[in-house]
Formats: sequence, structure tokens, C-alpha cells
Amino acid sequence: MRLRVAVIAAIVGLSSVVGLSSVVGLAIAPASANTGSISGVVFDDTNRNGVRDTGEAPIANVQIWLYRGETPIEGTATAADGSYVFSNRSADTYGVEIPDVSWRPMEMDWVPTTTGDVKPFRTVTAPTTTANFGLRRIVRSTDPSSPVSAYTGPSGLQVRSFNDVFSAHELHDLLASTGVVGSESATTIVHFDYGSANVTFTSLNGAPGSYVGAASDAYVTWRSWLDARDATLFHEFGHAWTKYYAYLALQDPSLQDYLALRGIAGDPRLDTSHAWDRWELLAEDFRQLFGSPTARAAQQENADLPAAAVVPGLREYLLGAFRTGGSQSSSDPAEQPVADPGPEPALLEVSSVAVSPTPVKSTGTVAFTVSKSATVSVTIRSSAGSVVKELVVDRPTEAGTSSVAWDRTDAARKRVKPGTYRAEVVATDSASRVVATTSFSVS
Repeated sequence: MRLRVAVIAAIVGLSSVVGLSSVVGLAIAPASANTGSISGVVFDDTNRNGVRDTGEAPIANVQIWLYRGETPIEGTATAADGSYVFSNRSADTYGVEIPDVSWRPMEMDWVPTTTGDVKPFRTVTAPTTTANFGLRRIVRSTDPSSPVSAYTGPSGLQVRSFNDVFSAHELHDLLASTGVVGSESATTIVHFDYGSANVTFTSLNGAPGSYVGAASDAYVTWRSWLDARDATLFHEFGHAWTKYYAYLALQDPSLQDYLALRGIAGDPRLDTSHAWDRWELLAEDFRQLFGSPTARAAQQENADLPAAAVVPGLREYLLGAFRTGGSQSSSDPAEQPVADPGPEPALLEVSSVAVSPTPVKSTGTVAFTVSKSATVSVTIRSSAGSVVKELVVDRPTEAGTSSVAWDRTDAARKRVKPGTYRAEVVATDSASRVVATTSFSVS
């Protein structure tokens, strides 16, 4: 199958032109002699049409990496005219990318126009082909009263987007596509890319048994979208959704029925940390049960608890009694339980994570097995958990055993010191995200 492999490479300094990394070309493995080539140009796509037009400036000193399957073939940097070329290419399918370590310093302010995604990755077919990377600056507003776009949907849900990558209408429709919006929508405003924190503020009046007037403002950062796609969007909207019904329908902010169903009523760990905060748990469950496929697949923050999808009766409770205050009927049609979207698919599992040889001296291999097709990331971490190097990022992988090579270097391509390290394998599908690790030594 065709594989997408994102890579990590070193960045050295910033270009005085656009803040891009300045690098020296690096050959990873010699390519077979051939007459084909993969080439392109990186440019400032000022009119955003995905084509380099007359007058659009080249961007020099940008790292470009080439892959065949999961194997790094060659690395280079764009010339003064923004061009790059990988010569001697045989007929095959390749991945071409501005690697994450180079792209991350830019991605808060730039977005590709030629990849159909917020990531600068393209799949090409050689022997001879062109893969240009158009980049354009994100337009933002920092005025809370003047978003770049605003939209109020039929349910009353308001969305305000403070950048022009995603419109307020797009974000609204994504949230509404879950089919669980109801009366809470008319009291909720989502602010996208405003501020530096992912947080939801809910205000209301009254006391237990007589709460009224719940209203929420949910704030979702651009960084959270880049790191986890729409998972945070659904998590924060989940706060607004769950607090509305917990206060106004159940009149029970202690969430006792929910905690009992979750099997953690009276657990001494409750509210002792962010991951154990009862409201965070509930918002996470909302995301996992009612979010988009990508939002549902994000890793659950609290690793000590089973995923929401495997808790018997949890989805039915949130769709039914939670929204009606314990009653299965309501005079408000928006409060009626919606159709259950159906059972979750078989659970994804990651097993047999191993590093060989151990200890690693010059090179090593991380092997693992996934129980079903999934998107896989493989990371080398220190014994303390910090990232040493990302070997694979979001690679589609079929069920079975796979492996990834490591050359004993860190993200800056420096040889790591002897010691204990961890290999982490993260697998995601439309229903879950599974993490498995193993420790190994380097001598």
C-alpha cells in the first residue's frame, strides 16, 4: 500500500526572509541510478490559488525530504530561487515533505496551498514529476469583536473564527454533523483561534434544584488543531454541551449518576488532577462518543480508565436520561434522545513492541504489531518521557507486524548518549487511539 511517512530533520537558524530553517543537503541512502527526477519550488503563494504566478517570491533554505515507502531516500534544501531537485529517481511512488522540525516554527503563521491539508506533504509518482509547495500567510484578527468570519446556525450555535484557514461556517457544520446538538446550542459561542488557552467558561444563575440561564463560551486554539486536529474543538464543545444538561436538566453538578455509570463514584482520585477532573472526564467522553472520526480517535487523557466506547450504557445514558433529567420524554423536541449511531468497531490493539538489537550501538529497529489497519506514529523518548526523535508520524499501516529503523540520532541528527530510552508506538483508527511502549538501552 502507499505509505505516508513524516520525518524529523535538523533545523539551524532562521532565514532573514521568512523565518525558515537554513540547512545543508543530506543524502540518507544512495538511490539507484536512473534518469527520472522529482523537482519543484517553494514559493509565497500570495494570491492563494495553488499555482506560482508571476511576481510570487521564491522561498529559499527550506528543508525538503524524499521518501519511498517508509525509507528516507534523500534530503536537500531549496536554492535561492526556491527550487529543489531529487535526481536519479526510478519509477515508483514517493512522499515529499517539508519535515516537521522545519515546518513547526512556521505552522502558526503559514499554511500550504498545494497539499489540500494544513501539513506540507505530497505524494508523487516518478520517474519524472513536479511537486511544488505553495505557502501563504494566515490572516488573523485579535479583536474579540471582529472575527475573520462568524456564523450562527439554525440551532442558534454561534461560531467565530479568528483565522481564515477554517471559516466559522465550516467549523459549525463540523460540530453539527454529530447530530447531538440541541437546546444547548442557542446558549453556546465557539471562539476558534482566539487567545492562547483551550478553555470553556459557563455561567448560570440559581442554586441546586433551580439552576437557570446556563451559557458557555468555548475557546479553541490553532495550536491544538495543528497538534490534534478537531479533537480539542469537540472536547471544548463537549464542556458546553454537558454542563448545560447537567445543570439545567439534571440539576446535579456533582454528576453522581454519570460517575456511577463510569464506575468511579467515590474514587479518591476524582478532582485531584486535570485528567481526573469530573468535568474533563465527561467532556472527553463526549468527544470520544459524539465527535468526528478524527476527534474520536484522539488519545484519552486519563489512561487509567477504559475508553468511553467500551463503558456499557454510557452513550445511551448521555443521549437519553442525561439530556432529559432522568425522564425519557420531554416537551422540547431538541431534548429527545437521538438515534444511537451504532456499535463501535472492534477495538484496536498494539502489541509486541520490541527494539533490536538491545543494547543499540549504531542502528536499531522498532518492531510492533497492530491488530487492524491504523495510522501509526513511532517515537523514541528519553527515560523521562521527552521526545528524542519521531521516526514515523501518521503512517497508514496494515494489520500485522511492522518495523521502523532508527539510526541512534536525535531530531538534530546528533548521536544520542548511552542510557535507557523508550520506544513509543501510537496507533489510531476511527474509534480509538492506543499507545504502547517498551524500554531499551543504548551503549
